[in-house]
Amino acid sequence: MKPMTVLGVVLLSTALLLGPSQPADAEPRLTVFVCRGIQITDLFAYGRRADPVGCARSFPASTPYLILYARIEDVDSDFTFNWELSDPTGDVFARYGVRESPDRGRTWNYSIWHVLPVAATPQEVLEQNPGFRGRLVEVGAIPVSQKTGEWRLKIAMRPGFTVTHSFTIVP
Repeated sequence: MKPMTVLGVVLLSTALLLGPSQPADAEPRLTVFVCRGIQITDLFAYGRRADPVGCARSFPASTPYLILYARIEDVDSDFTFNWELSDPTGDVFARYGVRESPDRGRTWNYSIWHVLPVAATPQEVLEQNPGFRGRLVEVGAIPVSQKTGEWRLKIAMRPGFTVTHSFTIVP
């Protein structure tokens, strides 16, 4: 074989083994749940992991609180996350937004969650669960337990997509 042919074969083999020079962008995935609780696992140097428990689409008005939970996976670039919670009348009940800038070169997973007091007052929720401080959804003069019907949690991720997750609070 000629030296140039051998060099060409070596370069082509190396390119095939190593693959493309830049990784393809990750495609973020979003999972949304409304649940009765959440389990926090301490991962020490790696932070904490939040896993929802008792997830459903319908809850009795006697439920003390609900967890509004979103898991975003495979994020490798800046993003903005917004949610909007609408009550059964269609009025916006609460909003939340955050912008994240993950370190480049890796994919990241995020858990974003908030606590919606239903039958319990915010003070009662915090007395039983001090770790919920800073995650409570503000409740107005009328308790959530008295606003039965279908609620909507609209989530927008930019760049990306918008999804709506519905759940019901029944008398």
